[in-house]
Amino acid sequence: MSHNGVQPMQQTLETQRSIARAPNGTAFKKVVSLRKPVDSFQDGERLTQKEFHRRYEKMSEDYCAELIGGIVHVTAAAHHPHSRPLSLIHGLLSRYEAATPGVESGIDITTVLDSETEVQPDTSLAVSPAYGGKGSDADRYYKHAPELVVEVSHTTEHIDLNEKFRAYEKNNTLEYLVHLVREPAVKWFVLKNGAYELLPCDKAGVIRSETFPGLWLNTRALIKRDLRAMVKTLEKGLASPEHAAFCKRLRSTAARIRAGKNQ
Repeated sequence: MSHNGVQPMQQTLETQRSIARAPNGTAFKKVVSLRKPVDSFQDGERLTQKEFHRRYEKMSEDYCAELIGGIVHVTAAAHHPHSRPLSLIHGLLSRYEAATPGVESGIDITTVLDSETEVQPDTSLAVSPAYGGKGSDADRYYKHAPELVVEVSHTTEHIDLNEKFRAYEKNNTLEYLVHLVREPAVKWFVLKNGAYELLPCDKAGVIRSETFPGLWLNTRALIKRDLRAMVKTLEKGLASPEHAAFCKRLRSTAARIRAGKNQ
């Protein structure tokens, strides 16, 4: 017997029906789905990238999982300690994109690194193939990693600094930025001779990208969630001679690529 004196209705494996009352007292039926996601993953399951991708496409849009080195990692939805710094970093990358020809930022773009790894970087920055970038977005997914990938680590520090670190390094991702929320700290790696090295941080707490000249991150402002200070630092980078020279190179490369296609 329920609290309202209504007998529970018959339940099935797929649905549970209950009686509710509208404000006018009219009874109506409410159906709540109990069905699990089709062919859902088990954390730690071993799969190839092709099998993972086939099954992942059947999941709902809010289902989160990644394949790293052939092992499935099921992740939880993002919450404020993760989403707030992510929005600040992505906002900075978007501003850089607006000032730099042929550069594209993205959030949670499925990225196929190799036959054992398919990930979704929190945010990223890539050079378009039309401007000389190495990646491609065929079939709505990146084939190969963007030049810069960013992970905001709130509960995933171990994975981001180990399994993902090795996967990005192995697949020649030029730069890898990890913001450790709980520590807090910012670790920005650059690929040199096939191995990651930390980019230097100056006395003011600013790190400068080598792959994207003019992309300057004020790490102290990020940790304080001070967007104005972050933008102020970036604007100095965008006004630098290094950024102007980079834009010139990108335009020149795009012109050569177009000329080659027209021959």
